[in-house]
Parts: sequence; structure tokens; C-alpha cells
Amino acid sequence: MKFNFDFLTDWTVDIVNAVYRLTIQSMYFILSNSLFLIMLLVFKMTLNNFILFLVPIFLMLISFLTQFTINEAGKGPLSFKAYCRLYQRNLKAQWQMSVFYTLLIAFLVFDFRILSVLKNGLLYVPFLITSGFLISSLFFMILIATDERSKQLSLGRKFFSAMLIAYRLPLVTLVNMICLVAIAISLVLFPIAYICILGGLINYLIYLNCQRRFSVSLYFGDV
Repeated sequence: MKFNFDFLTDWTVDIVNAVYRLTIQSMYFILSNSLFLIMLLVFKMTLNNFILFLVPIFLMLISFLTQFTINEAGKGPLSFKAYCRLYQRNLKAQWQMSVFYTLLIAFLVFDFRILSVLKNGLLYVPFLITSGFLISSLFFMILIATDERSKQLSLGRKFFSAMLIAYRLPLVTLVNMICLVAIAISLVLFPIAYICILGGLINYLIYLNCQRRFSVSLYFGDV
């Protein structure tokens, strides 16, 4: 029986291309979060000094959007110059979304601190579930923002749509929550490793998880 080497060749090429693309995106993720990395070298990310990291978190959300935009476009790795242009364009167009979710994240973190002080274990479960849905909606909102037509929608409309999608796709949201836990643990215990090693990979896994059940083109076709 003749073995079909074409399948093996195509499979190998696809793996090499995926690894190369992910490596490039991870490198760009590191470079676009240089401020975050510098801050982590100077300060430890704790609840007490969390407010110092608001600007780096704001910029990191823009890098999330840029990475999602590249993946959604389905193009090969961009040059760093092209990546910077795309990053600047996203920063200019979607800064309101990034500010909104930065403040939302800060609100949830400070609420968590209050619960820690009160030591009321009964409130942790509903708080964590609600927080998980709120932050999971961020990824769907970022996916919506990858389309130029999103500029025609208000911030409130995009947020409501993202929340509705998060509730309609509980399994996708559950996986997103697991990824969020991984991000939170990484930022607390291994923050530099997250920026330099884990960030690009986790972001890509979140993107794959979201887009397998949600289509941006179909979303705008229904608007």
C-alpha cells in the first residue's frame, strides 16, 4: 500500500506556519507591552499597587485587539512596522472600549479586595461568576471591534451585544473563564513570564475559542 506523503507534508507545513505565526505575534505582544514589562521589573503586581498598572492594562487591551485583528484578517505575519501602524490605528479608533474595560477590571479588582477584607465566602461564588461573564464579554467585544463596521455602533451597543453573546455561549465563556484564571495566576505569580512567554499563546487560544462559535461577519449581517 502506497503511503500518502502529501497529507504528511501539508500537515507539517501547517504546523510550521502556525508556530512561526504564533512566535511572531508573541514577539509583537512583548514589544507592544514594553511599558507593562518595565513596570513589572520595578513593581510587584499586587492589590495594593494595582492602580499603577492601569495604563499598562489599557495598552495591553489594545495589543489584544491588534492580535485579534491580525487573526481575523487571516493574513500571514506582518512586519513590525505594519504591526505598529495597525496598533496605532486600533488605539485611535477603540480607545474608548479599552478605557471602559480597564475601569471595569479595576472596579472588579477593588471589589475583590473588599470581599477579601470582609472575608465573606458566600459572596465569592456569585462575584466570580459575574466577573467571569463581564470579562469574557471583553473578548467578544474585541472580536466585534476587529471589523471596520463596528465604528458605526455605540460603545453601549457593542457592550450589550458582547454580554448577550457571552450568555448565549456558556461553554465558550467557561473556557474563557479558565483562560482568565490562567492570566490572573500568571500576572500574580509569574507576571514577566506571562508577558514574555505565555501571553501570546493564551490570547491566541482565547481567539480560537471565541471564533469557533461566533462569526463577526454573521454578526454584522444580522445587525
